[in-house]
Amino acid sequence: MKRWYLAAGCLLMSAAPRLAAAQAAFESYGVVDSIPVGRVTGDLYAIDVLHRRLYGAGNTVIDIDQKRVVGTVPDSNGGGFAIAPDVGRGVIRDGLVFDLATGAAVAHVDAEGDGYAYDRLTKRAFLFAPDVAVIDVASARLVGRVPLNSPTESAVADGAGLVYVVLSNIEKPAIAAIDARTLAVHSRWPLRNCATPRALAMDRQRHRLFVSCAKLVVIMDSNSGQLVGSVPVAGLADQAAFDETTGLLFSPNGDDGLAIVRQDAPDNYSMAQLLVDRRIHSHKIVLDPTTHRVYMPNEDRAGNLSMIVLAPEATAVKHGR
Repeated sequence: MKRWYLAAGCLLMSAAPRLAAAQAAFESYGVVDSIPVGRVTGDLYAIDVLHRRLYGAGNTVIDIDQKRVVGTVPDSNGGGFAIAPDVGRGVIRDGLVFDLATGAAVAHVDAEGDGYAYDRLTKRAFLFAPDVAVIDVASARLVGRVPLNSPTESAVADGAGLVYVVLSNIEKPAIAAIDARTLAVHSRWPLRNCATPRALAMDRQRHRLFVSCAKLVVIMDSNSGQLVGSVPVAGLADQAAFDETTGLLFSPNGDDGLAIVRQDAPDNYSMAQLLVDRRIHSHKIVLDPTTHRVYMPNEDRAGNLSMIVLAPEATAVKHGR
């Protein structure tokens, strides 16, 4: 046991210089572009890295490399998308299963939710409500439900068979961990000193959960549920993102700006940048881990939605704005 802890410590120490170098190259973000979408209502956003598509702006499909709308997902209002690139399908939170390559509807499952997550190990999509619907993406079949008896918010999967979700019960906020194979609730960990928990992001390599609370981001060990740190922020994020390559957490706080938090070590965090820009006033964000760019929705006074593109300043200068 002691040898295991020593080896793990050595791995974290050896990774620290690489993480610091990545952070130095990507730390300063700025607005570099805007993708017009149209008069649609966006909610939670997701990126299909394989096909280079962004979902969540209504039922539109956005090509993030061409920077334009290239289609729609039919028979759906969109809003929330669990993306399963290894299966080649997506699941919308109204129960529609569709083909990622063509956008064609595959099936409609009698299930719906608000938040969502996809577990790559079991190839199951989770649609979150007080009663969680679980869909086998390959067969487009409802395989079970998980009673949580609590309002839910954001969710993430660790890729190893556990799915985490924010339980936003006012009196007893918590994180629930669900076994994606057995559908049993593995753990419930209380969220102390966390008012109005909403967004949830994860560092899968270092087993850390990031919970967005009112004016605070709480960091939790995803193995034990232990609270290991917190970082004050100006507002409250509805959707957050963590870049495992750069160790940067993105917490959008509406008119209070985009907070970018630096992971100095698995249990140590500091504010890297607070980006305030008149084009940034959303509480939602999505990360493209390939380019390290992030996308935030912006609605003008006429009700037209666009996706604001933010990139590391050094990268933006190198490739042109």
